[in-house]
Amino acid sequence: GFDGEDDLHIMMNMYWEPLPFQIPPVEGRTWHTAINTAAPSPEDIYEPGKEPAVASDTVSVPGRSITVLVSKPQGA
Repeated sequence: GFDGEDDLHIMMNMYWEPLPFQIPPVEGRTWHTAINTAAPSPEDIYEPGKEPAVASDTVSVPGRSITVLVSKPQGA
């Protein structure tokens, strides 16, 4: 993001098995899951401001799915 806007990190796994993805660090910000196409509806897309925080520096993306992370200022 520019001028303090949220960053996006999009991970696409077109393989049929889960794959681990390394999450890039963003100083002063934490990553939150915005979309996970492998989750059942309505847990596949989170409302803005209600995205759960990612607790690790890697994310396992299920096979044939897409996960979108959004960065938020730490403590938000």
